[in-house]
Amino acid sequence: MLFKKLIIKIKYLLVKPTIMALSDFKRSIIGLKAALANAKSKNIDIDAASEDKVYDFGKSKDAYYRKAVRLALGQVKKKSASLLGLVKENAENEVLVDKVRSLVSELDVSEKKVETVSKILEILPQIKVPAVQKVSKPGYLPAEIKDDVSADISELDRAFNSGCYRSAAILCGRILEVSLHRKYFEATGVDLLEKSPGIGLGKIVAKLAEKDIKFDPGLMQQIHLINNVRISSVHIKQEPFQPTKAQTQAMILYTLDILEKIFNRGD
Repeated sequence: MLFKKLIIKIKYLLVKPTIMALSDFKRSIIGLKAALANAKSKNIDIDAASEDKVYDFGKSKDAYYRKAVRLALGQVKKKSASLLGLVKENAENEVLVDKVRSLVSELDVSEKKVETVSKILEILPQIKVPAVQKVSKPGYLPAEIKDDVSADISELDRAFNSGCYRSAAILCGRILEVSLHRKYFEATGVDLLEKSPGIGLGKIVAKLAEKDIKFDPGLMQQIHLINNVRISSVHIKQEPFQPTKAQTQAMILYTLDILEKIFNRGD
């Protein structure tokens, strides 16, 4: 059962950026559609040349709406590049994605931008994206740390999908630290934050082992990797440690797995 849940989490981490690429592109197209509608409602010729310096209020107003269209179009072109990931995810998307990208390239020269945008919006629902479960938070967390850990997991998700892998690794360390401290307190009644402030993750694990609370040997490897990221983030080094996407994925999955084991009420 646990292995199945980890597979779901792996699939989600791998495909979420692809899903986001489609939704981001759709938002950019809707933004362009709105900008075009605003310009049309003001009877503004969006294809007219804009002057660098506009002192006439009427012309300045026209320039504002043209700029809004231009910026929205820039976002559409930028976001369209990420649609190629949808083809890698599902080869059946190739024809649709090619058609969308072709229509996007026409927006620069087309005098019928509104119609072209409508065509793109008609195609997007046909593009297939994998339906996967969101990374789930542990089924149970002590009330004393639940809000903090839940907020950290949400931030971890955002950091990973933004490509901030060092930040994601540091958040994994924080989640483990908070959770292991709490586990030790539950087992001994001793608050290590007061008794031994600044104690490292490895030493907390060792202290838990003394109380016959043991974890998978891989936890120490995880801690070593996290410590490398932490140290290189606060000290100047010639080559700062930068975890790869794959390393960070593994780190996140292992952290979530450890959380489930730490606070498994069936233990």
